[in-house]
Amino acid sequence: MRQIVQASTCYSARTLALWEPSAKELYVGESDVVSTRLKEHAKKKDWWDKVAVITSQAESSQLTKSQVRYLESRLIQKAKEASRAQLDNVTDPGFELISEAERSNMSAFLNELYSLLPTMGIDIFRGSAPSEQNTNSDGKGSTESPEFFLSVARQNITANASLVDGEFVVMAGSISAGGVARSDSHAQSTAKVYEKYQRLFEELLSEGVLETNGESTRFAKNAPFGSPSTAAFIVTGRACNGRKEWKTKDGVSFGDWEARGVEP
Repeated sequence: MRQIVQASTCYSARTLALWEPSAKELYVGESDVVSTRLKEHAKKKDWWDKVAVITSQAESSQLTKSQVRYLESRLIQKAKEASRAQLDNVTDPGFELISEAERSNMSAFLNELYSLLPTMGIDIFRGSAPSEQNTNSDGKGSTESPEFFLSVARQNITANASLVDGEFVVMAGSISAGGVARSDSHAQSTAKVYEKYQRLFEELLSEGVLETNGESTRFAKNAPFGSPSTAAFIVTGRACNGRKEWKTKDGVSFGDWEARGVEP
């Protein structure tokens, strides 16, 4: 922490995020003098071991206090939506007192931030909610994908999902199978695949993402997956091609939508 405290970028208005990956805890804050705030948190918050200081690089366009407080509020909201970490923030400042022009600039700033952080191994703001809306030339917002659905009537399975920040996110409220359908008749290679997904299923249960009730399971939280097929496996309890199984309300499969570049 000494190097961060001594860095020149710590001595003006900045937003900071403290987190502990293994415990999945997060605190988002702002300060005029981040070095002082870090020293305070080092004494009062003993659970964190990583920090990200978010700022503007150019001296000519340093973030103002109002902009920093707006970013703090948006990051807290994003973290709540992503549900990847337990927030240590007691309150959300809900700061909105910036102009429309500033709001547009900060939206672009956040879009770049959400793209950059995962490349640094920081995924706490990814996964279950659309990123700040991009603006088209006509001034209308756009999202990354339409909504996809997967259902198996005989098992009362019905789930919906969307592509968000490069991840396939199954939405809270979706109903899936009660578990992974492993079988003694599976070949060894297939059995290993099912064991892998059984571990993932159990992990999602232990994290409270899934809630099981008899023969079915409910997604209590939005759940990001690396691919449509992984999501489909957890939803149906069996191996399947998610690119074919997930379809829009018009019957277009995820694979066809992706290949055709279908607009939402």
